[in-house]
Amino acid sequence: MKWVKQDLQQYVQAKEYVDTMIVPLLPFQLSNDSNLEKDAFQNEMLSIFNRELEKELTGRVLLSPDYHYLASAGKELELERLHTWVDDAQTQSFPFVFFITSDSGWKKIEQNLKGTLYGCLLSHQTQ
Repeated sequence: MKWVKQDLQQYVQAKEYVDTMIVPLLPFQLSNDSNLEKDAFQNEMLSIFNRELEKELTGRVLLSPDYHYLASAGKELELERLHTWVDDAQTQSFPFVFFITSDSGWKKIEQNLKGTLYGCLLSHQTQ
């Protein structure tokens, strides 16, 4: 189920069957012109991947809104904010949370995430 009105209406009716939330992690930056096109392409591909994944698992997963963060900021700074997303989701019976990203920088702090990190094949390295 996507984060759109119709799907959320269905979610409310069937939430006992939806046990997984997928959180797309998307880096954003404007400071490096040479990476803008590559970054945009990777975000587009990740969005397509997430939509297809949600389509395949409709009725079992909720695809959250994209989580955007500044690519140049340290991932540790984002942990607290991400944890508030997960804590809120877990009040709604989401025992499984998956973070999907093309940014391999998340691997360094993967053990600190309240969820499972899945890195797509598109490699994007930030701090």
